Amino acid sequence: MAFLGTNDNLDMSYEINCIASIVQSYNWKRVILVYEDNMYGGEYVAFSLLFEALQKIGSIIEHRVVIPHLTSPFDSKEVIRENLVDVLTTKQSRVFIVLKSSLLATTRVFEEANKLGLMEEDSAWILGESFSSLLDSFDPSVFKLIQGALGVKAYYSDKSAQFLDFKSKFKTAYRSNYQEEDKLEPGIYAIRAYDSIERISLALDHLEKLKDRDGEKLLEMIQSTNLSSLTGKIHLQDETPSV
Repeated sequence: MAFLGTNDNLDMSYEINCIASIVQSYNWKRVILVYEDNMYGGEYVAFSLLFEALQKIGSIIEHRVVIPHLTSPFDSKEVIRENLVDVLTTKQSRVFIVLKSSLLATTRVFEEANKLGLMEEDSAWILGESFSSLLDSFDPSVFKLIQGALGVKAYYSDKSAQFLDFKSKFKTAYRSNYQEEDKLEPGIYAIRAYDSIERISLALDHLEKLKDRDGEKLLEMIQSTNLSSLTGKIHLQDETPSV
């Protein structure tokens, strides 16, 4: 499995533009979108961005394969298999883009895709960051299922003094709390959590000095605080989707 990195992991458009660039470089005109059904609807921002990015390069989403949410009463494997068989029998594209799906849901997709021969040379799979960033926790059996896929994940420097200091403290704390675990490397979500907490703490310190406890002022301070984080420069903006 190969990976491409995005240079700003807090802006979803970087991930989507990276995926669109891959599609454009191979001149793929039709793609199949694969995603997990999410009751909270958070995936629709990503879909809108992907649609727009593909439209700019002259490509389209030919079909959508919707994976039942884990709480769904339906047999997810059966539904996934039926969806993939439909692609095989009725659709032209063999380019699959997997977005906004959990590790378990995506693993089930690849189990069925392997059975149906959709991991062969005439097919291409691009994995979004929600799956690729979980690599540190993968079981070896999962790697066998996704051989040949291309993943997009956030890039961050793991050589800086700031990161190495965090990594050392993280491994010490994690080992003391989870002695049975043998994987001690901090994943991207642990790194982002640390960056978020540090940003909020810095904003709270500023407000404390100003003797200000206004909630809106705190949000403004969080958004405007200039912080060089473990994952690079952080820039926050209001991206609330319009209805």
